[in-house]
Amino acid sequence: MIDFMSKLLLAASLLAWLVSSSHAQPVARSPVAFVHYETVFTNYYKARLANIQLQEMLDAIGRERVILLTQFDQVQQELKNLRLRVVEDGVGDEERQSLRRRIDARLVEAKSLEERIKNFNETQEQRWSDQNRRIRADLMEEIGEKMKTYLRGRGFAAVQPVVLHIVRQQ
Repeated sequence: MIDFMSKLLLAASLLAWLVSSSHAQPVARSPVAFVHYETVFTNYYKARLANIQLQEMLDAIGRERVILLTQFDQVQQELKNLRLRVVEDGVGDEERQSLRRRIDARLVEAKSLEERIKNFNETQEQRWSDQNRRIRADLMEEIGEKMKTYLRGRGFAAVQPVVLHIVRQQ
């Protein structure tokens, strides 16, 4: 708590100094440019294109998932129907054995589909996460270089990112 208060006091005094010095010398330029990279990133056209690409990737993954889940539901429904037929009156022993073999085969198929769905979900989530991270890192590097070049051309010696902190009160 004391550390937070000392930081808050330091920030307030720094802000007061900056405001007073800016009024004293309105013509002077700061050698440091402050950039809010989140806003720059959000409004960068390549970031918007990347978001569209990532959303299309998510949509394709969703379509594949729906196909797998539909196949699984069909196997489950067939299992349910086969189980109902096994317990029906009037079913002979030979037919009942045949139905049980079909049930066993469908159970194996259902278990296999369930495993495929689980693996699909894990691999696609990892694939999307890796792609997202790679795209964003590349774009942030590109944005950083463009900002440095642009701002240095305007006379700034350094670029400092603006970080907004939200303080939760407890």
